[in-house]
Amino acid sequence: MPHRLLLWLWLSVIVISVILIAVSLPRMKQAFIESGMGELISSYRDSQGSTDSMSRTISLVFPVPTADPETYRYQVFETPFQGTLSRHARIEALLRGPDGAALREGAITFIPSDTRLIGLSVSNRIAFVDLTKEFLGKMSLDPELDRRRTQLKRTILSDGSLRDVVILVDGKEW
Repeated sequence: MPHRLLLWLWLSVIVISVILIAVSLPRMKQAFIESGMGELISSYRDSQGSTDSMSRTISLVFPVPTADPETYRYQVFETPFQGTLSRHARIEALLRGPDGAALREGAITFIPSDTRLIGLSVSNRIAFVDLTKEFLGKMSLDPELDRRRTQLKRTILSDGSLRDVVILVDGKEW
């Protein structure tokens, strides 16, 4: 009799463990994605001489003028990159401006060329992007500011892994 009781206890522990793992696995997966560890592991592999970074691309959003000089359509351009973290690479590439292929299709940028990335962090699928004051432009009420913000947000949100973007300028939200 004691052996059957022990067997039932072990089976119940196993069943409860399987149920707990099945219930918590989606949450653990989401936490892993939000932590950015996947990108960190990928960047480590790339730094160890992996060749899969040669074929990686990032999505950048650049405005393309339409027939009406006041309107633009935002178009996604796939750009090859070699680097460590794709989110950082995406923003750095956006700040550099359109590459040759995007320029041939008429792409422009609203972001001033002297804008630099100070930092980037992600929490609860929200990206916090800290840029230098040059992002604001020369005037305090720059008419292109909304277009810059739209271009930056669309680029960051283009991969679908984030739900929102908070833009900081020299550490302060604007």
